[in-house]
Amino acid sequence: ITRPLIGYSLNDQELRHFKLEDYPEFETFEIRNSSEARQNIKKILDRIKKPLGGIPASLHSGLGLIFSCERHGCPEFKEAEMAIFRADIIAAKIIGVDRINFHIDKRVYDKEEKELFRKLIDFSNEKGIKLIVESNTFSRGEYILDFLETFPEVNYCLDFGHLNTSLQNNFLEMPLEEFLDRIAKRTIHIHAHNNFGKDDEHAPLDKGNFPYKLALEKLTNVERIICENRTKEDALKTKEVLEEFYHNN
Repeated sequence: ITRPLIGYSLNDQELRHFKLEDYPEFETFEIRNSSEARQNIKKILDRIKKPLGGIPASLHSGLGLIFSCERHGCPEFKEAEMAIFRADIIAAKIIGVDRINFHIDKRVYDKEEKELFRKLIDFSNEKGIKLIVESNTFSRGEYILDFLETFPEVNYCLDFGHLNTSLQNNFLEMPLEEFLDRIAKRTIHIHAHNNFGKDDEHAPLDKGNFPYKLALEKLTNVERIICENRTKEDALKTKEVLEEFYHNN
């Protein structure tokens, strides 16, 4: 099994004081475009772009569940959500990252919403940015599978902890191995952390009951794994577990 790049998810405080030399253990980074980062976007862009210097990185959209406004009774907000997502794509282009992770709503989109999202795909293609949809917590497998089938240009980020909340609470509605087989070719990105199915704890990879070894064995197209833990200390523990797996496989 080919070892992917292993990286780290930077939080707001780490972004404010980012120095590449502080993270020698990691080969790639994920930038969370939170509300704070968006409010200080010029400072963030200036602070991150030069230090990265071409190091592979991704941007995590701060939008939340795109088109969730429909479910909350505010369908007119869809255009605003699309504008926010376009801003994320532009920020990614300026920073020099090549991909954006994002979340869809916890349902199957209707025809109109799929047509609207097609416009976002066209915009991201113009900017040369890959779109990667990420698994949600406590979400049904059919939602992601329908989205991936509708949009073959979009790849998948398997978030171990998020998927485990679906798996342990019977939301997935299919055996884990079947789900992994169906998304394997499209999975190029992983968020590595763990839990016991009740809460999205973002614990180190070996502190939970998600069968991460099975997932890593089946997902052979993965390019980058982000250690998405609450602290750098926990991220380093996750990286150690990943290094051991790839050393033995």
